[in-house]
Amino acid sequence: MTQEKEYTLKEAAKILGVHRDSILYWERNNMIPKARRNPKNNYRIYSKEEIQEIAKLRGIKTLFF
Repeated sequence: MTQEKEYTLKEAAKILGVHRDSILYWERNNMIPKARRNPKNNYRIYSKEEIQEIAKLRGIKTLFF
């Protein structure tokens, strides 16, 4: 069984073509769902599907489309 790749905030921002602060702003202002956290280091983590959902909500085309 292979585990799906999880992306950090920095990686998600790069895929979306936005600054990481934009994602944090959207999250703080409830414009996107809150990110899950890595239990080991408390970093925000995103799946491919979550990044696609952010892109859809914000009207962004990504490498995943």
